[in-house]
Amino acid sequence: MTTHRSLVAQTGIFKGLHSGMGLASKGMVIAFVVFTALNVEFANSIYSAVRGWIESALNWYYVSVLLI
Repeated sequence: MTTHRSLVAQTGIFKGLHSGMGLASKGMVIAFVVFTALNVEFANSIYSAVRGWIESALNWYYVSVLLI
């Protein structure tokens, strides 16, 4: 049986972080960058639509975060 301690990096730059979460986050960042680099116009339309949704649906939260 694995313990919590064996899943957390004990040394190095990622000390204290779960190794699986580190790999998943690296993969997500790489996928995001590759997708954006390969499909610039399409990515721009998606990001603009998501930003528009955030501004309309979460207006109060969006404004409060920008003010902080």
